[in-house]
Amino acid sequence: MDSKNAYLIGIKGAGMAGLAVILKNQGYKVSGSDVKDKFFTDGILRRAGIKYHQNFSPKNLPLENDIRFMSSNAYLGRNTKNPEVKELKKRKIPITTYSEAVAELFNKKFGIAVTGTHGKTTTAALIASILKKAGKNPTALIGGEVMEWKSNVLTSRGDFFVLEADEYRRQFLKYRPNIIAVTNIDYDHPDYFKNRKTYQKAFKRFKKNLKPGGKIFYSPQKIKQQFKTSLLGQYNQENIHLARSVALYLGTAPKIIEKAIIEFKGVRRRLEKIGAYKGNIVIDDYAHNPQKVKASLAALKEAYPRKKLSVIFQPHTFSRTQKFLKEFAETLTIADNIYLLDIYSSAREKKGKINSDKLAKEIKKIDRGAVNLKTIENAIRFCRRGNVPKGLWVIMGAGNVFQVAYALIKR
Repeated sequence: MDSKNAYLIGIKGAGMAGLAVILKNQGYKVSGSDVKDKFFTDGILRRAGIKYHQNFSPKNLPLENDIRFMSSNAYLGRNTKNPEVKELKKRKIPITTYSEAVAELFNKKFGIAVTGTHGKTTTAALIASILKKAGKNPTALIGGEVMEWKSNVLTSRGDFFVLEADEYRRQFLKYRPNIIAVTNIDYDHPDYFKNRKTYQKAFKRFKKNLKPGGKIFYSPQKIKQQFKTSLLGQYNQENIHLARSVALYLGTAPKIIEKAIIEFKGVRRRLEKIGAYKGNIVIDDYAHNPQKVKASLAALKEAYPRKKLSVIFQPHTFSRTQKFLKEFAETLTIADNIYLLDIYSSAREKKGKINSDKLAKEIKKIDRGAVNLKTIENAIRFCRRGNVPKGLWVIMGAGNVFQVAYALIKR
């Protein structure tokens, strides 16, 4: 990167915020912009001393300086409505995508790319945590806030770079890793990948990016050894085994690995126990595709077999909800009580031909009831009235549904 000034559009995205911190620690003057909504990355950017605008406007752009403009992929595309992106395109000023910027840093290191439909955040965080405890000083860029780091990024001058490699829009094809760790390959992101075949084809193409002499690791099909951990669920045991295999390959002592696994506190919003409300345990979880919803609910049932499980689920994106409507309905019925919110549109798509009422009707076909609370405010009022079932509540989704849990716990 030639310029030592960087401006990031969409700076509060998990990856973008982590990139901002890495750039600042490499001597860049970093600024940016995003929406006013609060995310965990606000704290990360604040602690790093990175200032940013709480809106998008052409007036924010420091056009008079020698600066490198970067943008989240969510705001790029032919039909973008982001005023800053539109202004830069109007002026014919180059915009570097998130994946292009990360690739410039990652491809120069001994890169460890963790990919897959789900589980990659926890697995990447665990690999980086193990390497850190082993004194290998990794750089790491993860899609969620790692509890013990209070951040989603590690900065270092060491050789290793652990990266959560996102498959959306084939972003991971920019990366050339020395190691690829694959958690699983289901099917997701139907707004971009039209079918399962095109989705799987992207992963096959990514594997060809492996540097000469590199190695690919896969989650084990069968597990004999169960590791002692605070992480819930069988799927997390699979994540642990995958992380352990990578760490062993890199010469990490088994005792250090096992100690790191025991001490690993997990990632925020991944089955995170955040407190209790009127005697009910409140869990916050990021699950947003049917496979992960199923795995998370099953893990909670296993961990709390004597408690009634109530889920407040916020579907994430219209295309995903429509494509997997039946699968969502089936997996949600693992819970004893089901409550829904309106579909979270995200920056990717603002409208669709489906709503949460249709998901409620699909659940009803399975002879189960589902109450559509629609809004965050309604959900908070509903929970505070005290007439919800007692036991275990999980607040679930990749949007802003966590605000329900935080309002109850007053966090």
